[in-house]
Amino acid sequence: MRLLTSFWSNPLLGEVDAVMVSTSRGRPRWALPYSYRRMDELAPSDEVWNADEGWRDLYREQLDRLGPDAVVGRLVEIYGGKACVLLCWERDPADCHRGIVAAYLREHGVEIEELVSGDLPQRKGIRAPRLF
Repeated sequence: MRLLTSFWSNPLLGEVDAVMVSTSRGRPRWALPYSYRRMDELAPSDEVWNADEGWRDLYREQLDRLGPDAVVGRLVEIYGGKACVLLCWERDPADCHRGIVAAYLREHGVEIEELVSGDLPQRKGIRAPRLF
């Protein structure tokens, strides 16, 4: 299974062949060009959400309580071997919890990276725009 991260409004998400997984507390209220599943256990807890300072450490503690094997195991259990893109709001992963999730999983030997163009094959039925 391939793991990536991205943000809700990334235009690439409507084109790639992957399972989109919500890790945020809220979901977009606009129409999305893709469907998604939820993994609420990766959303910041109330304690993390309400912390003015130290939220990063609190979120790491939340991940420690879950454990990397449980996180990856749940993704495999639910989504099989298909590529998964973990989603949250911020464009820059350094500004949000998905960057912390990625760093945490990497520290435990799991490969995970931010989605960029060309990372995944296109979904079937998506055609490149015509030039003429």
